[in-house]
Amino acid sequence: MTINRNYYQGRHFITINKLPTTQFFIQKIQIPGITIGSAIQATRFGDQPLPGDKIAYNALNLSIIVDEDLQVLKEIKSWINENAPTDTGNYDYNMSDIVLNILNNNDKENIQILFKNCFIEQMNDIQIDTTNQDPSNPYILDCLIRYGTWDFI
Repeated sequence: MTINRNYYQGRHFITINKLPTTQFFIQKIQIPGITIGSAIQATRFGDQPLPGDKIAYNALNLSIIVDEDLQVLKEIKSWINENAPTDTGNYDYNMSDIVLNILNNNDKENIQILFKNCFIEQMNDIQIDTTNQDPSNPYILDCLIRYGTWDFI
């Protein structure tokens, strides 16, 4: 077996069916951490930690450049609204899968990570500043996405 000694360069692209325009403006994505927790088993020799019985996944965090037409905001707000309760109090969950494609140093697809049953939990504020006239300093929107599980595909 050959060992790949190249460092990860941070090249990626992401596919989000519910956010077709937004996916092209994503600048940062944080691969979430995982916690299994633990339980303590008491013995006469001392307490022994054991693996817990549930896996908890941290949230998926995205940093997105806001486009001139605010299409990013429109798509994100629309998806959030689709998951909010209706006037009748019924919930119509409208989740989507997200695929993160990790590229190698030659910009070829290398690894895929699938996030199942995703929904946006939080869209952070955007401070509009009229003194920001520098196009190299775009407005960034941070979003927090919850999901059921993630795995390599």
